[in-house]
Amino acid sequence: MSVKQLAEKYHAYAVGLRREFHMHPEIGMQEFETQKRIMQELGKMGMAYHTIAGTGIVCIIDGESPGKTVTLRADMDALKIEELNDVEYKSRNHGLMHACGHDGHMASLLAAAKILNKMRARIRGRVKLFFQPGEEGANGGLTAAEQ
Repeated sequence: MSVKQLAEKYHAYAVGLRREFHMHPEIGMQEFETQKRIMQELGKMGMAYHTIAGTGIVCIIDGESPGKTVTLRADMDALKIEELNDVEYKSRNHGLMHACGHDGHMASLLAAAKILNKMRARIRGRVKLFFQPGEEGANGGLTAAEQ
């Protein structure tokens, strides 16, 4: 299958994960449930990973031919913002929201992991996937009035 075909195949997977992450935001260095969920997905793919920086995760996909290393990264943390949207996947964690788009970053990186894992034979080199925790207590640079 082509990258495009695999992306179409995993589109619903990515959307579902994005909504799941959106419902369960966690602030920087406290992404414990998020970390567990990402590790669960990587495990289902049969991919090896290890934890870093407390709640972070690194997964390496080695291609079948030698070559350069490429890194893909997704932030994991949410912001200290109360979500006012009225959608079924609204944040369930009072005062926290993925208004930053990191829910989409994580879902996209997991979908990319599925695609790259399926195409491992065509990879020359190595792909490192980093799921990066946010700064402890970060608020995304918002002032108290904006929060």
